[in-house]
Amino acid sequence: MALFKTSTGENFMVSYPVDTTITINESSILRAVPSDFGGLSVNINVVFDFITLGETTPSVLQLYKNLGTSIMRMGVGDSRYWYPDTVPDPWPPTTYINEDTVDRVCAIIEEIDWNVIWLLNLRYNDPTMFSAMANYIYGKLGSRLIGFEIGNEPDNYYYNGIRDPSYTYADYLAEWEAYKTAIKTYNSAIPLCGPSVGDMDWLHNFSVDKGADIDFLNFHLYPTGRTGTGTIAPTIQNILSKRLMDSIKADIVESMGYATTAGLPLVMGESNSVGTKGVDGVSNTFAATLYGLDYMFHLLENGYRHVSFHGSYEYVDSYYGTILQGGIPGPLYYSLLCAHYAAPDGNSVASTTVSSNNVSGHAVVKSDGKLSVVIVNKDVNYSAHVKITPAGTYSEATAIFLTAPAIDSKTGITLGGNAVAADGTWTPGYPTNLSIVNGSALITLLPGSAAVVTLTV
Repeated sequence: MALFKTSTGENFMVSYPVDTTITINESSILRAVPSDFGGLSVNINVVFDFITLGETTPSVLQLYKNLGTSIMRMGVGDSRYWYPDTVPDPWPPTTYINEDTVDRVCAIIEEIDWNVIWLLNLRYNDPTMFSAMANYIYGKLGSRLIGFEIGNEPDNYYYNGIRDPSYTYADYLAEWEAYKTAIKTYNSAIPLCGPSVGDMDWLHNFSVDKGADIDFLNFHLYPTGRTGTGTIAPTIQNILSKRLMDSIKADIVESMGYATTAGLPLVMGESNSVGTKGVDGVSNTFAATLYGLDYMFHLLENGYRHVSFHGSYEYVDSYYGTILQGGIPGPLYYSLLCAHYAAPDGNSVASTTVSSNNVSGHAVVKSDGKLSVVIVNKDVNYSAHVKITPAGTYSEATAIFLTAPAIDSKTGITLGGNAVAADGTWTPGYPTNLSIVNGSALITLLPGSAAVVTLTV
């Protein structure tokens, strides 16, 4: 039992076993929330699925629109040639992209009001061919083109058989420079980024060597892998663990340090809970939803410009898609949807979470003055009894919940009581009213769930 005083001064006993406190300082601004913070990464090899669904399935367009204006990374693959005038017969072609492909992608991008990061093929190392491609794409997208990345994960080229074992960062740098020269010959305004790697040393070196030639740095992060073992094995227990998130936060801080020194924004151009197409029963479950939501806010709070979750429209043996084959939202889509609902704008502010369980809290003061608090209970055994204590005074607190039938559920996920509808729309149900006692809001979260609390002055 604890003694609280109401706003009218009446004393009463409230039985509420608080095990988690979230203390918020609204005046301590960490950074502004980018309006396009959470987006998608699409394998260039499935760009034709992107086109087909975008042209024939209005619900897929609505899935994008639910997330506001964001960024689509057309990347990965390093495997498509540029044959601008070729007429594909049959469609789609298997080895190249032409002007028609680009035009149709750009029409969808315009329709959904998104922007683009586009991969240029370095695997076949043809600066003449791919600088011409870059020039055409830039001419179509204009300011919607955030930047071109030259090569996907060149730090893994020799592992993947794309270059011989002697391939080094210095070799990549020379190839990158040749592309840059050819591209800038067309138009010096064409934006570039890089290095699109998961190796911290490559990121650091590139920030020093080419920081003056790019608009932003581009990093990749997969905390577990399909063949990982031990603490990086692809298991639900690992992706939800506090230990793993602490390790991720250390990588976030280190990479942001290089970006800050270089005076450049930093984008997480490709990421997911499990690398190499994910693992069935892990990266396509509600556990990945909770992981993704918590991960996004750690990136936001520590200065990242944007994150693109990878895997949309992937192949049959792929299990980490944000949007699945057929245009159905996957579990990770709800991470993006929840983050956009909670923090479409405003400022990320300082908060401190103290919990006896595996609970994270994040806070944003939105542009309308409301305080949005995201709570992620990644403990699958215990409910979280949370007390939220802001610095300001609020008259009302409400909550919507992010839930699923079980932590390993692949379907049945709801946000605010509702799933995304068949037409792609999502509308939250009526929010739950919360008690405010002595200025603190009280809320209980079930094991393996999340909530967005909105406090109104």
